[in-house]
Amino acid sequence: MKKERKGYQALKVYHEIKRRIITLELKPGEVLEEKRLGVELGVGRTPVREALLLLKSENLVESQPNKTAYVKEMNLKHIKDLFESLMAVEQLTACLAAQRITPGALKEIEKTEETLTRAVKGRDVWEIESQNRKFHQLIAKASDNECLFSIHDNLRAQAERLSYLAISKEWEEGPALNEHLDKLKEDHKAIVRCLKEKDAEQMEKLAIEHVKLFQNRIMLYLQHYLT
Repeated sequence: MKKERKGYQALKVYHEIKRRIITLELKPGEVLEEKRLGVELGVGRTPVREALLLLKSENLVESQPNKTAYVKEMNLKHIKDLFESLMAVEQLTACLAAQRITPGALKEIEKTEETLTRAVKGRDVWEIESQNRKFHQLIAKASDNECLFSIHDNLRAQAERLSYLAISKEWEEGPALNEHLDKLKEDHKAIVRCLKEKDAEQMEKLAIEHVKLFQNRIMLYLQHYLT
């Protein structure tokens, strides 16, 4: 029982630290002190250490042996590489999913799309981001290719901070946030239709356009705030 409890604590700590990283409460480059985090979260150092190892496997945290861990930074080169990779993987998983989707998988995707729509209506940013990632994870899973799913999962984990940023800020330039969220919902509904119709060709096109929607919003932010 004690071992299970320790594992549960590590998972709980992992989710909380991850939330802080994604929402930028913990900023890129910020040092993650095990002792301080343990005190804040009411746990010992071991669950914190285990949580940081999980986050390191998702490329959200960096550390070296016997060195302090810190939130992984994201430079322009990394963001460019990330979108380039995400574009290719989303296109392929979407195409395969359209060909291999099962009724059970489709039902789960539809349910997630409905939950996401409600979150958008209520402007629950954390829920929007969480359901958006789940939506795309389910599509990747429906591709029925474990290797692709693993790559997709890793890329989406790295993109979560950008995803949260894209839907949490109203910017002076580019489309308004309401317009962006409306397009997000519209794309998701179109993706569900393609999956129902098993239209792999259109699904590929939608996947590319959807990643570009995300990429363009982030690029506008970077151009405005980092130049």
